[in-house]
Amino acid sequence: KFLSGSRCASRVLAVMAAQVLVLVLALALAGCSSNHFSGGAALPSPSLSIVSTGTSSVTSTRTTTGTSTGTSTTAATAGTSTASASTATSTGTTTTSAVTALPAAPITGMNQSDCRSVHRPVLLLHGTFSNIRTDFSVLVPALLADGFCVYGQNYGLFGTGPIKESAADVATFTKRVLAVTGAAAVDAVGFSQGGLVLRTAMRLNGLASSVRTAVLLAPSFHGTTSALIGLLPDGACPACFDQQSNSALLAELAAGGDLEPSVHYAVAVLSTDRIVTPWRSQIPVGATEESNSEQVISVVVNEQCPSTTAVHENLPRSASVVAWAVAALTSGGKPDPNDLTC
Repeated sequence: KFLSGSRCASRVLAVMAAQVLVLVLALALAGCSSNHFSGGAALPSPSLSIVSTGTSSVTSTRTTTGTSTGTSTTAATAGTSTASASTATSTGTTTTSAVTALPAAPITGMNQSDCRSVHRPVLLLHGTFSNIRTDFSVLVPALLADGFCVYGQNYGLFGTGPIKESAADVATFTKRVLAVTGAAAVDAVGFSQGGLVLRTAMRLNGLASSVRTAVLLAPSFHGTTSALIGLLPDGACPACFDQQSNSALLAELAAGGDLEPSVHYAVAVLSTDRIVTPWRSQIPVGATEESNSEQVISVVVNEQCPSTTAVHENLPRSASVVAWAVAALTSGGKPDPNDLTC
């Protein structure tokens, strides 16, 4: 959903100010260690730009019975996606051809309608004050190299919009991916807010039946008690306030429990996380880091790899976590502890 006029300008300025504030505070809390991969390599500077590599599409046909005369053509464009209906003329039968298009790829190789794999399509969900390119620049090439088809779109004005709206957008996008690929279900990777967006979409937007594996990286699954949210200007980041541990959204989700029956969860967390606190709240109920249930597998990255320099902000770009995430997807949400290499 798009804002317009002065409201849009106000939101953008507020978001920019909030981004600077949160990044400065987060870097201070992390002792600036977020500037390195877990392997010690320097991280690229965060970027909010989006790379477009074209638009992919698939054609479907719908036939209806009736009596009509004349010719009609319609076309619509919204954001980075397009939809059009072709010309149809009939006497007794009307045939309409519709084109369902996917958004341009946030990262090269994503959102390809002709991609086919032995694996289920992988859906990516980014964090707050971020986008897919920033959070998954390391994971996407790794997934493509292993033969996965990868899909995703940015949501919520860099992840700042209301989580319910972002979840609804994700649910709609997922249905388009299933229609384009012909797959029965997807697997998903959610980082930080992305984990809560996925939880919301599965619970409130009927997406649970279309997801088989949820790989969650430092997810705000139960929100956070971090004081950082209280420092944000009012209206700058509705998603941030949705992620407060006592938010109305989380109370609504809690009424139905944490787990969706058909979904396997694999969760990577840091016990040193200062953004999503307390860190144990990141793990869906049904498992602990010491004793994992069959449905939820979790790993504490810094305890298994004490020398890691990973922090919350760069966790999805950690080489060891990326390898673990690929293994989690390959195994249907049941990675081996040794899949996290240090």
